[in-house]
Amino acid sequence: MGYHYESLTTCNGDIGKAYEDFTANLEKLRRIVAVETICMHGSPFSPWYSKDLWQHYDYRSLGIIGEPYFDIDFNDFFYLTDTGRRWDGYKVSLRDKIPVHQERWISQGLVFRSTKDIIKAANEGRLPDKIMMTFHPQRWNDAFVPWAKELLLQKVKNVVKRGLVLFK
Repeated sequence: MGYHYESLTTCNGDIGKAYEDFTANLEKLRRIVAVETICMHGSPFSPWYSKDLWQHYDYRSLGIIGEPYFDIDFNDFFYLTDTGRRWDGYKVSLRDKIPVHQERWISQGLVFRSTKDIIKAANEGRLPDKIMMTFHPQRWNDAFVPWAKELLLQKVKNVVKRGLVLFK
């Protein structure tokens, strides 16, 4: 279990406040489950990159063993995320992507539209041996109302984000 944080965004770029927020949230999470990894949230409409917090602090001092944007060699790992409520969300993502490697994964046919596509690739042995997965649990809901709400909000956000990606 990892902590998908956005403290620098929620604290309006205040580094000290963001660190306090991060550590407080980490402590709360650790009361429920062991947390040893973290991954910044892209926060596409924010001027701050939450991973910049680690230019001022050392997450390892908190017992964190890794933050993928710093600690994963994407030459060796395939990155799979449900950014934008879709498995091919790199098309609408402003921050949660690995540009150079994404082009390689596309050329290798590692682009998936649906969960069924991923399962099929796994059953056919087409997935790489090493995969880093980041996903948002609120997007995977069996109850119709929360599922539909998430679907609608993400569709609207994706249109805006796609425009930002195209005009950036």
